[in-house]
Amino acid sequence: MRQWLNDLRFWMVVVFLLQLPFITQPPIDSSHTWRQTLTGTVARNMANGEGNLFYPVIDHNGASTGIIGMEFPVYNAAIAGMIKVFGFRHWYGRLINLLLTLLGVFCFSKLVEAISDKRTAFWSGLLLLCSLWLIFMRKIMPDTLSVSLVLTGVWLGYRYLLGKNMLNAIGYFALVSLGLLSKIPAAVVLAPFGLMVYITTVPYGRKALIVGLTFISVVLLTFWYFVWVPQLVSTYEYPLYFTRDLATGLIELSLEKGLILSQFLFNSFYSYLTFALVVVGLFLASANKEKRIVLAGVISAGIFFYFIIKTGMVFPKHNYYMIPIIPAMAMFAGYGIAHFPYKKWVPFVVSLLVIESLANMQHDVHPKNKWYTGLESKMNEFSTRSDLVLCNGGVGPQMMYFMNRRGWTMNTDVITIEKVEMLRSEGAIWLVMKKPYDPSVYKNYDVVYRDDHVDVFHLIKD
Repeated sequence: MRQWLNDLRFWMVVVFLLQLPFITQPPIDSSHTWRQTLTGTVARNMANGEGNLFYPVIDHNGASTGIIGMEFPVYNAAIAGMIKVFGFRHWYGRLINLLLTLLGVFCFSKLVEAISDKRTAFWSGLLLLCSLWLIFMRKIMPDTLSVSLVLTGVWLGYRYLLGKNMLNAIGYFALVSLGLLSKIPAAVVLAPFGLMVYITTVPYGRKALIVGLTFISVVLLTFWYFVWVPQLVSTYEYPLYFTRDLATGLIELSLEKGLILSQFLFNSFYSYLTFALVVVGLFLASANKEKRIVLAGVISAGIFFYFIIKTGMVFPKHNYYMIPIIPAMAMFAGYGIAHFPYKKWVPFVVSLLVIESLANMQHDVHPKNKWYTGLESKMNEFSTRSDLVLCNGGVGPQMMYFMNRRGWTMNTDVITIEKVEMLRSEGAIWLVMKKPYDPSVYKNYDVVYRDDHVDVFHLIKD
């Protein structure tokens, strides 16, 4: 039994089993439903023949084409593939993300072992499992997935450098490219791999191939994000993200020092104790002159802080922006535990930090707005997928996703009678208002459906 407890694969299975009860639920988590339903919308549209890898399509952009400038939708395409084979289910994206993220954690631990030792690798992997990654590995979002693809690719690249077969080099190129295309910040975990190119025992030819493949991956990333996405945005006028120049980013971040500090001190692991171990590990690694670990952390931090500045004021407001740097933090914390001078205290310390982390994360498993899941069946009683809908779902795509309709979603106070009339002239047929709202504003329209949560008005007069 003790041997199992010291095997990261055992804890990966435990995490997988613990996540299963939450895998099959629709994207109605207590947080981040906006991003999850956006991912699901693009995937479902791809499965239905609306949009493709180069022209991803959303539903909440009114009567337009719905084409959006976003990250390369390979994750959405994988979900779409499952929909085509097995029929539609909300949770396919959760399962794909969970499996690939667990694989990424395993490869991460192998990489840490390559630059340190087995004990550091084990504790680093275990702490990564208990970090913010635990929440986002089950969400329909590309954040842990993109970093995990790169980590898995880097592990294959390292195996190739050590003399393994060419398939490892091909796997390196494919997974690193897909990871970077899925989200640019995944480059944070790729950057330290450059250190391995300097291993003196590796033949020059292998190094040159890895450098060349990495260059091609960066070219693909550059084309997508800096050529193709701007083209989509200029043509169809719907961007997913807004970057800042360095000066603007620094000014915005200077106004949010407390929130930024909280991202590192607490949000990364939902544990102050774990962050303390990060500091301890960094100190011990420096004192022990572990150059490879320290350099890997410094390089990762340098790339990450560049992304922070480019993100600006958005960074402190979204905890998942920390995901790319957490492996480096987990590595230092793992080193701290593995080289903790008081070995008898290690089980107690680890138990404390795991309890603290899990206790602070439990809020995220409680679903909200369960009634959303019945919206599509209700709408199907009197409308079709092609009918354009206006709803008060706010700026996010959640209500549109669960209705499986296209149209407009806005805040309640914006949906004035003038706005309704304007959008009716553009093709809106149904007005769906979740409660509470003032029904007197829309008294001139016929109510075709009403329950405890929503009223549906018909905007086309006989």
